[in-house]
Amino acid sequence: RMRKAMRLGSKAVAAAPHWGEARMFRGVLWMEQGQFRLAEQDLRAAVAANPNNAMALTALGADYERQHQLRSAGFYLQRAIQVQPGLWQEYFEMAQLELDENHPHAAIAAAGRALATIPAGPAAAHLLRANGYIRLRRWKAAKRDIELYLQVAPHGKYAVAAKQTLGEIQGLQRGQPQAPPR
Repeated sequence: RMRKAMRLGSKAVAAAPHWGEARMFRGVLWMEQGQFRLAEQDLRAAVAANPNNAMALTALGADYERQHQLRSAGFYLQRAIQVQPGLWQEYFEMAQLELDENHPHAAIAAAGRALATIPAGPAAAHLLRANGYIRLRRWKAAKRDIELYLQVAPHGKYAVAAKQTLGEIQGLQRGQPQAPPR
């Protein structure tokens, strides 16, 4: 499916190289494949085509975060929030950036905003918020968010790691010596 999507994205870019939506679509596909420099090229073109496209700004910020270019990531994510506040993706990516910068309080707040923007919220935002709580050694709050994630996505992409971390937290709460969760 990814090959087909990439083929369609490349055809759209070839047909209309200045169409920002096509560049954004293909840029996100590049990111999904771990091709962050190629994603950056397309996402920068998408932002150039429409500097007020909050989704393109968010995707570019996310791409920079994955490249560990945290200052650039923060710039584009803040810009996305200014342009169109209220998209869960902006706050989700901002939470990840805040964790990268070791700002757990800000990460918890951003993940909470992501969860508040849509009725069910993006399930993985619970894990971002839990990670912030873990860094603050607030085990009960972290446990709650991991359990919420597992209720929403019991077989989700991160379910195995979430269950392992939950077990580690429960061990810490029982006073069993073990390394703090990651």
